[in-house]
Amino acid sequence: MERQQVIDSFRKLLPEEEEYNDRLLSLAESFLAWSRSKVVLKATEEPCRPYMAAHLACEVMKGRLDLEVHVTATPIPKKKYEKQFTYFQEELRPLTKDLYAQHDIMNDVPFLCTRMGSLSAIPYVKELVKTTLVENMRIEHMKGVLIAAYLIVSAKMSGKDELRVNHAERKAAQVILQDTNSISQIQYWMQLLSESLVFHQMPLNAMEGYEVQKQRTKPWSGIASMVQINYEKRLKSYPSWKASIYEQLEQLSQPSIEK
Repeated sequence: MERQQVIDSFRKLLPEEEEYNDRLLSLAESFLAWSRSKVVLKATEEPCRPYMAAHLACEVMKGRLDLEVHVTATPIPKKKYEKQFTYFQEELRPLTKDLYAQHDIMNDVPFLCTRMGSLSAIPYVKELVKTTLVENMRIEHMKGVLIAAYLIVSAKMSGKDELRVNHAERKAAQVILQDTNSISQIQYWMQLLSESLVFHQMPLNAMEGYEVQKQRTKPWSGIASMVQINYEKRLKSYPSWKASIYEQLEQLSQPSIEK
């Protein structure tokens, strides 16, 4: 029963996946079981429990399994769910702390910048994020730092006020990273990062062509994003497909042996 609830939740969270990793499944089941004694929910919120357990498992494992998580079909309204999921994470933190410690936020830098259409920002965002990360930093704080670093680097490269929040970019970045930080939290990290010596030494003032580059590589969304993801997965199998085609051609080119 619990496994089926978890699988049903994965179908919503991971629509591009046809099969689910055993470790991912068992982790979600464990979170679901643990949450029954740790997380108190109202009767109307109970449908969220298996979904949140699956979501948390995805968050823990997405870096290692290269998961594309879609938190769209939530059991309750999205804003209410985000608050509920934050509570769920906090209550299970003693159990997930070691798992989260394995998360390397630096792997998310190229992922975020690429999806935002800002490839040239990657090295600067990486350098800036490194200045603020500390040992045992909570995953949501790391995500907040990364988003803040991206926003101020992007603003400076565009020749704009780095402390003025571009809410369209902020929202897009938070969706990409499945981040639940508040605007004030992100603004706090932006202020902190903007005061660092590393940021002031970055040669980013109004980089020529940066805005044009971003316009040409706008992040994909909706159905287009799903098509892109599917295409990228198919592209990975191209070498083996190509090899099989050449093998077939070679067989066809060989003279047949008459009996």
